[in-house]
Amino acid sequence: MKPKIKPKNWMIYFILIPFLHPRGFDEYFYIYKFFFTSWLYLSLIIIAGLFLYGLSKKRAKVDIFASLILLYYLTMAVITFTIRHTFSGGLQKIFAAPLLCIFCIYSCKRFPKRFIECVNNLLFIILFLNAVIFSPLFWKAYFAPISNHLTFLGHVQINAQLATVSILMAYVGYSLFDCNKKKFMVQVILAFMTLMTSFTSASYIVILLLSFCWFLYRVEKINKLFEFDGKTFVLIYIAINLFLFWFIANIDVAINIGAFSLNGRGFIWKEAISSFFRHPFSGYGVQGVLIKVFWSFWVGDGQGMNYMHNQLLQVLNDGGIILCVFFLMMLMAAASGISKLKKTRLRYWVSVFLMILLIIMIFESALDYFYGYIILSTIANLPGIASAVNVRKGGNIWVS
Repeated sequence: MKPKIKPKNWMIYFILIPFLHPRGFDEYFYIYKFFFTSWLYLSLIIIAGLFLYGLSKKRAKVDIFASLILLYYLTMAVITFTIRHTFSGGLQKIFAAPLLCIFCIYSCKRFPKRFIECVNNLLFIILFLNAVIFSPLFWKAYFAPISNHLTFLGHVQINAQLATVSILMAYVGYSLFDCNKKKFMVQVILAFMTLMTSFTSASYIVILLLSFCWFLYRVEKINKLFEFDGKTFVLIYIAINLFLFWFIANIDVAINIGAFSLNGRGFIWKEAISSFFRHPFSGYGVQGVLIKVFWSFWVGDGQGMNYMHNQLLQVLNDGGIILCVFFLMMLMAAASGISKLKKTRLRYWVSVFLMILLIIMIFESALDYFYGYIILSTIANLPGIASAVNVRKGGNIWVS
């Protein structure tokens, strides 16, 4: 059950650690933040070098999903620089995220077992530290999810995403590569502890969805609800967002779903919708517009926020309809992998995790962080991984 670090995996760990590092202490220690930021840029240089080397040796193939990732971020960069004449405040968002996707895609094609093993070991350690060593129970001066919205992992809004990534990757490793069942179960438990101790609506929604979908899976025939094409989830996601925007703009900003109150987000969404309609085609560029609500004058410097708390609204404000088209094409390309999965159980649970990510993206600008891209990149490449495992299982170097 103890994570093992193999020498041949050191480069993978070196590249991934700055993307997955716990961000809680970033808020308190400049040296800690500077160290991991510097490490991140070094990782980006290595990824770019590996990708260019792979292209020169014809080892790196740019498939449809990778092409759309690159096109999406190239469009984002062009719009941002054209409108703002700078990338200030958006360097990581514009350049780090696509390079992480390229590394995930390349790893899933070249050495998927090692990649998934490394991601799982890192997530296992990080979630263990969050739940046990750096628990808010022992570090109240630094981490108080209810009062200062921070945990060892970072702002509480990332906990739902990180826990979802952890459960998905643990399941893929267990399902396809026969990973240790005890480690798989402990990683799931740690993920649930992360969700429960973040005290956010998004985390509670993830818990409810996972529990409900587990129940559906146990009931014969009901799990056939998840057998339709993965692209259908994206279409439903678009429809929900459009209805939500119409409701906010025309009916009321106050939304309550049972015990979940979304009133605060309603005010933010209304302002984000208004700002989008002022520049509908090309938006404002990354970090190009600040949303002000009535409490903005009492929080921070009073200038407002760029975080829209909704991924689609974030994209529409960053790059307008032009960028949104490429964003939705990218989602469709990732989701299309689900229909190619032949293993019923794997297809069911991958559908569940895609659905959870899309639901999180309704309430958060999830892709402002890196975790959602690991989910999308993995889902997009799962059909190839699953097929290769079935054909080559039994010690082939490709999966070892």
